[in-house]
Amino acid sequence: MNPPLRIGVTMREMRNPGTGELRDALAASWGEFLAWALPEGVWIPLPNGAEGAAQGFATFGLNALILTGGEDIGSSPRRDQTERALLDACRRRDLPVFGVCRGAQLMWDTLGGTLVPVEGHVAQRHALTRPGGTSLGAPDVNSYHHWGLPSAAVPSGIAPLAYAPDTSVEAFVCPARRWTAVMWHPERESPFHADDRRLLRDAFGLEAREAGA
Repeated sequence: MNPPLRIGVTMREMRNPGTGELRDALAASWGEFLAWALPEGVWIPLPNGAEGAAQGFATFGLNALILTGGEDIGSSPRRDQTERALLDACRRRDLPVFGVCRGAQLMWDTLGGTLVPVEGHVAQRHALTRPGGTSLGAPDVNSYHHWGLPSAAVPSGIAPLAYAPDTSVEAFVCPARRWTAVMWHPERESPFHADDRRLLRDAFGLEAREAGA
């Protein structure tokens, strides 16, 4: 019998404009999206703090991770350290990870890839194509990033799943590390898209479980 799905979800850092207080934050839409996409799972937001966050996998019995979007890599050293520690904890425990936007960029960077500045990807929508020209399923996706993943220099171990019109990589898997990543924000779609649900469930092995049931 498979263990229940327990997901750690990372948070961005935000500073209160009135008090200057630094806060960890997670968009409410994440809870709505996860309740729709993974109704059999439970999730817990992970505060930034590298040592404590990584220990949470043992403390709370977590067996999957979602790296959410937010700040560019380098703009929040505390978050960078936290998420790198979480990726390492998942690698050592052979646990699946799903990365969104910044999360995809961090995975790419961790494997030695280079991020490049891109234009036309902030508050825009664009089409997707798969290798071979097949559509990923969604007619188009949202886009909120300044940095892209160049298809001309894909890190070893990564297999692209989809490309943007400018040929930058928009989704990929790293089978050896059980990583799946997308450069768009599934939680920001209204309504949520069934193809995003499938990708997330497949990343956590739920599609295979259902097929074998």
